[in-house]
Amino acid sequence: MSEFAREAVLGQVNAGGTSKMTLEGDLVTLTGRLHELDRLLKTLGTLLGKVLGEPAEEPKEHRGGGNAG
Repeated sequence: MSEFAREAVLGQVNAGGTSKMTLEGDLVTLTGRLHELDRLLKTLGTLLGKVLGEPAEEPKEHRGGGNAG
């Protein structure tokens, strides 16, 4: 979050202060876009599951507690 804030401030300075956006506005915009991205990724996951077929069982390499190697 601090990196985002730093980038927002630097962007404001580089724009010469002409932008009226605030950090709060930037965070609201970011939050909205992240929610939209989350929704789109869930939709994509559902569509891929339909196309590829849902696995009957989780692949062995994704299960916890197993030996690696």
